[in-house]
Amino acid sequence: MKKNKVFLTIMFLVLTNTIFCQDKPTKYQFMVIEYVGPPGKWISVSIDGEKFSLESVVYESWEKETPNANPLLSKVKEYQNKDWEVMNFETQISSGGNEFFFAYLRKKKVD
Repeated sequence: MKKNKVFLTIMFLVLTNTIFCQDKPTKYQFMVIEYVGPPGKWISVSIDGEKFSLESVVYESWEKETPNANPLLSKVKEYQNKDWEVMNFETQISSGGNEFFFAYLRKKKVD
């Protein structure tokens, strides 16, 4: 009987310690970078549904005629240097011929 009480007490302490010592789930900020390829001329950045920016894109003459994701990739690299991590890329083509490029990024929130 005494062994059972000791065993149950030890199990209770181990389980309690396990529950209270678990790490909190990691929280992230999320970002979407959208770029409308030629003939479009803009790139937008949305961060956590709170910040938004819209920038115009200047093309070289040869870039206007080709599918060109360089402006998107440059913007992604800029944010990677600020500790953002790429989760996914996506490309969509509309019936009007525009190409939409998306990059999805995340960054650990600092508490």
